[in-house]
Amino acid sequence: MSDLRLGRLFSALNNRFGFTLIEMILVMVLLGIASLMVAPFVGHIFSNLLQGRDLSHRENQSIMALERFVRDIREASIPIEKSTEDGKKVLRAKGDKIYVIDSGTLFFVDQDDNEHVMVRNLAGDSEFIVTSIPSNPESYSIVTLKLKILTSSGGPFELSASAIPRYVLEGSGSNGNGAGDDGDDGDDGDDGDDGDGKGKGKGDDKGKGN
Repeated sequence: MSDLRLGRLFSALNNRFGFTLIEMILVMVLLGIASLMVAPFVGHIFSNLLQGRDLSHRENQSIMALERFVRDIREASIPIEKSTEDGKKVLRAKGDKIYVIDSGTLFFVDQDDNEHVMVRNLAGDSEFIVTSIPSNPESYSIVTLKLKILTSSGGPFELSASAIPRYVLEGSGSNGNGAGDDGDDGDDGDDGDDGDGKGKGKGDDKGKGN
């Protein structure tokens, strides 16, 4: 009898501190409801983090491209011209392509006419702007690159940069040096003529003395 009573006591204790199947199902249902309520908030937080990361990446990429653009324009030769060719917005320096905007992407064009991607996800109104300054004796132009970058959420943001080319008047310096060299040659020739005259004079004097 004592063993039977002890067995019943342990069985009662186990039933007292255990979980029934119904209780486990209720807990799982409650956890599911709670997760459904919390999930949108957590998803929104992660979405904002990803969007901020994407925005920062595109902004840094655009800034680097604009800095490169300013350096290239300052070192470019005249004339700087913009045009539209086969739907592409083209910027040329002395007839050679240096930048192209095509299909929402900014390309840098090297000397071998190879295109390198600089910025993607551009809006259609991104463009090159060439503004001439007629009052300047060298006819300088201000060249501007306006980038309108699309974002994964919200409206696009706009960045721009301007630069003035350093015009190099090719040939003017060499012509000036050439003129100076010719003048020096002329002086040397005159000196030679004087030397010949002196030599002749000395010879004649010696002949007469004899």
